[in-house]
Amino acid sequence: MGMIARSRKKSMNMVDQIRNDDPAQYEMSSTGKWAWRAGIFGPLVVLPAILILTSPFPPATAAKHWVTAAGGCTVGSWIGTAPAREDHAGYHAHLDHDKDGMACEQVRQSSRNAGSVGSRAGGAKVIRH
Repeated sequence: MGMIARSRKKSMNMVDQIRNDDPAQYEMSSTGKWAWRAGIFGPLVVLPAILILTSPFPPATAAKHWVTAAGGCTVGSWIGTAPAREDHAGYHAHLDHDKDGMACEQVRQSSRNAGSVGSRAGGAKVIRH
């Protein structure tokens, strides 16, 4: 018998064994299920709670502060935290592109021109009708 035939026969034996096994032996224990759920939901629940509780802002404002950090200036303008100066909710150094202490300045500039000139696409101004 050749090497390929032996390998094929071994594979078929493994498939038959898996088909005949009791599926209950592969179930996760209750401790394992809890650990798996904590591994998935822990970062989604515990990390934001820690960030909000250690923030210098009140909890509702701290939540907006971190949502702005993750979402950027557009999200910050939607929830009312942009534009923002240093020491205000919504200010993050990565959103302050010219490093002058004011984050999301483009939100303020585009709100002045609301109705006529919108955001930039590429390098051209977009005119709204």
